[in-house]
Amino acid sequence: MKKRMKMLMTLFLAASMALTPITVMADDGQVQTQNAYETSEQETEVNTSSFGAETNETETGTYVQKEEASDNQTPSVETEEETPASRGSSDSDEGQETSGSGEPEEISTGVQSQNTENTENTENTDSNSEGIEHVKELIAALPDIKDVTADNEAQIKEAESAYNALSDADKATLDDPKNRPETKEQSYGRVLESALWGLEVLKKVDNSTTLPQGTYSASTTPALTSSSSKGKSSSSRIRTWTVTEVTVDGQGKAVATIQVDSGTYTTLRTNGETYKGTASGTGENKVTTFQNVPIDLNSTFYIAAYSSSMGTEIGYSVTTEIDESAATALTITNNTGMFKAVNARLEKQGDQTYLVMDLSGSGYHELYKGTYEEAVSNGDGSKDKGNDSWVHGYQNSEKRWEFSISLTEGELNGTDIPLVAVSNTYYGKYLNGNNDLKRAFYPRKIQVNESAKTLVTGDFTSEASLAVTLADGIMMKKPDAKLETIGGPNSNGYSETLKLIMQNGSYDRLYIGSKEDAAEAETKGETTRLDDANTFTVAVREGSFGGNITKDYLEQPVVVSFRGTSSGNWVERKVTISKTAKTLKIDPVTEQIKFRAVDEEGNTVEGASFTVKRKDTQINPDSDSAYTLVKDTAYTVEAGADGYETQTFTYAPDGTETEHTVILKKEKKEELKTIGLSYSAHVQNIGWQANVTDGTEAGTVGKALQMEAIKLSTTGDADVQAEYRSHIQNSGWENGWTKEGQISGTTGKKLRMEAVQIRLTGSDADKYDIWYQVHVQNYGWLGWAKNGASAGTTGKGLRMEAIRVRILSKGSAAPGSTDGSYVEPLVCYQTHVQNKGWMTSVSDGKIAGTTGKKLRMEAVKLTLNLPQSEGGIAYQSHLQNIGWERSWKTNGQISGTTGQKRRLEAVRIKLTGNIAEKYDIYYRVHVQNKGWTGWAKNGEDCGSTGLSLRGEALETVMVLKGAPAPGSTANTCWK
Repeated sequence: MKKRMKMLMTLFLAASMALTPITVMADDGQVQTQNAYETSEQETEVNTSSFGAETNETETGTYVQKEEASDNQTPSVETEEETPASRGSSDSDEGQETSGSGEPEEISTGVQSQNTENTENTENTDSNSEGIEHVKELIAALPDIKDVTADNEAQIKEAESAYNALSDADKATLDDPKNRPETKEQSYGRVLESALWGLEVLKKVDNSTTLPQGTYSASTTPALTSSSSKGKSSSSRIRTWTVTEVTVDGQGKAVATIQVDSGTYTTLRTNGETYKGTASGTGENKVTTFQNVPIDLNSTFYIAAYSSSMGTEIGYSVTTEIDESAATALTITNNTGMFKAVNARLEKQGDQTYLVMDLSGSGYHELYKGTYEEAVSNGDGSKDKGNDSWVHGYQNSEKRWEFSISLTEGELNGTDIPLVAVSNTYYGKYLNGNNDLKRAFYPRKIQVNESAKTLVTGDFTSEASLAVTLADGIMMKKPDAKLETIGGPNSNGYSETLKLIMQNGSYDRLYIGSKEDAAEAETKGETTRLDDANTFTVAVREGSFGGNITKDYLEQPVVVSFRGTSSGNWVERKVTISKTAKTLKIDPVTEQIKFRAVDEEGNTVEGASFTVKRKDTQINPDSDSAYTLVKDTAYTVEAGADGYETQTFTYAPDGTETEHTVILKKEKKEELKTIGLSYSAHVQNIGWQANVTDGTEAGTVGKALQMEAIKLSTTGDADVQAEYRSHIQNSGWENGWTKEGQISGTTGKKLRMEAVQIRLTGSDADKYDIWYQVHVQNYGWLGWAKNGASAGTTGKGLRMEAIRVRILSKGSAAPGSTDGSYVEPLVCYQTHVQNKGWMTSVSDGKIAGTTGKKLRMEAVKLTLNLPQSEGGIAYQSHLQNIGWERSWKTNGQISGTTGQKRRLEAVRIKLTGNIAEKYDIYYRVHVQNKGWTGWAKNGEDCGSTGLSLRGEALETVMVLKGAPAPGSTANTCWK
């Protein structure tokens, strides 16, 4: 630092004209010897701190700086604020001897308090010489800070009042370090200030606070800050006093730990008490710490600190800041001895709220916010070894483990918040490979009520609703279900309890096990009764401490038996309860059954076939020829073989067999009478064609001409006649059956046939099958139908173009494939239209929406008339101001919007599953100002995008894979 020395011309002129050498300290801390005419212009540090942070503010004054007194040496100039008790020796701040190079505790610098102007060479026209002299007399008579007692209060207040009555200029004069009482080393202003501070240190402190019980520092929330000041002192050495920590007890009283950056302070006085300090550190790092000092937070308090190096007390002011409103103390209720909170508070950091709590024991160093199952799925969440997703605890000043848990707004109203306490013992064993991680997890819960200022802790309990699904054919109204959890797999008394809430009293008892076991358990009173609330309550998982699971029916199918209230019979169901998926599924109990045919002598009948049906649904065998059948459910089985009579019987599997044997009788051979068939088609633009016979094509193929009517006649000596009826455009099925030789359909009306049914009558009809196959627009030849079944299409507006018909002996193989002989409407769709809402559902090429009315489509729904196993339909809309929806909607879900007056501009439609391999789906949109788009297919964009044009109507149709489009495919989407 550059040294700047100036002469002080008037210091000792009255005493001597000699150049008396004096020792001064330069602003770089080095001792200099100069004559009395020299002065040093130095920078003075005014220190404030926030836990050790130091700032320097500089003012300049003219002064003579006192040399540090060493052993047996007397300072040459009296410039100390406080006079050492013994001038013969003076220790440094660190209590070590100095020999001219150490820096004293307080050195007069001539620096004025901040915001006070230097009055040297300034004319003060407002000065009152008589008044200021009186104030000087009052101040000069005041005791030092160490000597102030309550008896001095009137004297000090009189001096204060007189000082305050002075003009600002006179106050500045008295505050000038050059203006001092003869017996004092500081300015009049500092002497008065010290006396006033002396009164303050005698007062008892109100150390009550609204902060929750706990310890606060710079690193906590809320954070604690502090600063210190030496007021009007002109000393060049200003120590920093820091409130490093504040502890709040259960009665809301705050005490502070205060630290000064010097080792020479032994005691301090405040709160009317004296507190001893403890020195620590060495050299420049030496500090003194005072503990358990009562403190009034967010205010300025005063201390009188005794410096052993100066032999006197020095006054400081200390100011603290902490947000006493940022934390809310909580009243704690602990409902378990294994997870007890001792202190708890809510802290806010911006918009986020945290629960800060410490636990009574030391067994948990980590927590996980969530359920036991979520914790297991999450894995190791430690900071060092895992994914850092746990709530990490730390030991606070009271040696308890403290945790800070973030809470959402919805978690502050007393709702259950699941926590998992991580056992430090078992986590350590996990790290050493002695147990798995989940062994360390103990589920707990807390409830935080911000308005009531309460925290409740306890073992984890919950009741979750389960989504119930019933398989087809289950004779039961769908019940409701809940799963109640108490504790976790490692806890004592752990249990998972199913509450099955029935819709009626059809069943009155439940047993987990087979119906045979249930019947036996009933005699012992070991079944579960339906209670008055129509609820079955049964434990489905239980365990004891350490993960010893004694019962477990979760996450797996189990047989559950129900007793019918009226019949008293037990029926079995397969029940799967999933806690993770929150589902309960009730399926039938099934068995794998094979059928075997033998003749009357017990010999195996080769080539026997079996048709198994439940009502009208045919059951197909698996690759091993086994049928999956529901236990105790009746099926119709038809067994047959060439040369044997067909055997039809009812079969209900009962769990006693895996193979069922059927006896077939030899077929009595009978000579069939001769029979023949001729038929003719009436075709658009052609009229009646010539008769054809036995499987020959009637009608046209590849000419796009519609069949309009048909006639059939049988020939031969068999007593067999044909009758038939047609499905006609705009009319549907004819009301009655047409006798052979008569016209079914229409002529001269230009109405297409769309489907046909043909059957045989007469005494010999049961000896024959009549087969027929039709050719349909967009589909081609469909499969063969027989004996009155429908062949063709309905609801699609498609023309029948040709037909083939054959009569075969009963039971003969079909003339060809029987797949897809009749096609019902495949795709149904519905639009939500401006001012109209949802319009009537249409299908297969019909218009959904409006044209020519300037009304926008707003949403669509599409479904397929197929079992889900065959596949589904997915679709997506392009919407005004949104664009394409992010996800595809499926199988009747709403795509688009309702109630938002938002236009639908384009669509994408596609098939999913097996159906997509058999069919293409075509669609087109009627667009504002454009008209109909071309036909798009299989997920392509259709409509308009980026043009702000409304879609007004939709048409959709399915065709066989690879078949021609219903129309032009140009301009499918305008962009």
